Amino acid sequence: MRQEPVRSCTGCGARRPKRELLRFTVKDGDVVADPHCRLGGRGWYICPDGDCLTKLERKGRIAKAGRLDREVLARFVKEIRSEVAR
Repeated sequence: MRQEPVRSCTGCGARRPKRELLRFTVKDGDVVADPHCRLGGRGWYICPDGDCLTKLERKGRIAKAGRLDREVLARFVKEIRSEVAR
């Protein structure tokens, strides 16, 4: 029997099965969602709730992990908040 991969949320640090988390990566200097985990590059996972996004923004972890500037990070957070709100 094969074990399911476990990943850590970049915002809260909780370890969850990979399928329960949202994956994002940087492509051409922009943050893009990677729902099928097929895009290359350095990616990160977050829980699908708004609290982890707030923690992620406050700690500045995405900027470090994805090597993003503040403007790109702010645009990413705004887009994701609108997605989570739906």
